[in-house]
Amino acid sequence: MKIGILYVAYNPSKRLLASINNIKDNDEIGLIVIVDNGGINKDILKGISETKKCSILQMGYNTGIAHAQNEGLKILDKQGFLWALTLDQDTIVGQNLVSKYVKFIEEYSKINEVAAIGTDYYDIGIKKAKYSNKNIIEVNEFISSGMLLNMKLIHKIGVMRDEYFIDRVDNEFCFRARRMGFKIVVLPGIDVEHKLGNITIGKILGKKICLYNQSPVRAYYRTRNLILFTKENPTFDSIKKCFFTIILDIIRLSQENNTIAKYRMLLKGVRDGIRGVSGSYC
Repeated sequence: MKIGILYVAYNPSKRLLASINNIKDNDEIGLIVIVDNGGINKDILKGISETKKCSILQMGYNTGIAHAQNEGLKILDKQGFLWALTLDQDTIVGQNLVSKYVKFIEEYSKINEVAAIGTDYYDIGIKKAKYSNKNIIEVNEFISSGMLLNMKLIHKIGVMRDEYFIDRVDNEFCFRARRMGFKIVVLPGIDVEHKLGNITIGKILGKKICLYNQSPVRAYYRTRNLILFTKENPTFDSIKKCFFTIILDIIRLSQENNTIAKYRMLLKGVRDGIRGVSGSYC
């Protein structure tokens, strides 16, 4: 069987080309779709265009990761792919990842119950593996980069939420999948090197925390979408988690640069989340 690959690109570095070059020769890959949300430079564009399996969809502007993923998934769906691997532009994939996923699909007896498959990955920001699992595990959610989606089940679960634009898109999708009784599984072994922003390590009361060091607008989306999600799925646990996540983010941002601007955007995120505002901030 062959699977489709989907990258979403926005002002990418050469890591995008390095990631593509690492997997392009795998015979189990049928098509690599790159959705350009703006900013692929000529050198990278040339390198991609020289790869025969690649198809580039240029959006012309930043439509958000959710919309870009949905457009790429449409292409792969029309081409008849039953599984689609979604990747970020800064993620480097091991040469054996696709084969590892294909083997699992062919051997797992309850594959029709699996909405998404992931693998343990190395986070270069915090310099450690995410799960360090020795066996297959079920999880509540998984990051979009490195997640293999069951295209048949997407027709039942629904696509990514365009109105979220960016942040919590993958979390919300996984939540819907699990609510419908489908599984999110993570395979053992590190076959992905993931880079989330410019993570550094800070400390609160002697405990280490991750500092994302993202732009102020990301503080907006993180906060707004968390509140939107919580309003849609209100439980005592989700409300408590929302509250403490925002408090932790406030503390986290105090240790980052451009703190005042980020605080302002976080407050706007709280306001818009409560009001039910969605879509692009700009």
